[in-house]
Amino acid sequence: MARLACMSPWAGLKSLQASCVPDMVIQRILRHANVSTTTGYYIKKAADDVRAAMSKLESSIPQSESETVGRLDSIATRPM
Repeated sequence: MARLACMSPWAGLKSLQASCVPDMVIQRILRHANVSTTTGYYIKKAADDVRAAMSKLESSIPQSESETVGRLDSIATRPM
């Protein structure tokens, strides 16, 4: 519980968004009268092209040590 106490409100909100919590649930958590307040000021949706670019970037990042070593080996053996 101490970890949650140290979490900033913005980090918590981003965590809710990343977990695909519905906007209306976030509205109730923030105690807004209208969901338009929540979506207009607090919830920012990324455009499709931004999500696609981030997904491409994420897939290019090695997920394991063996992938990292393999990529480093291929870079080291390239002719300069």
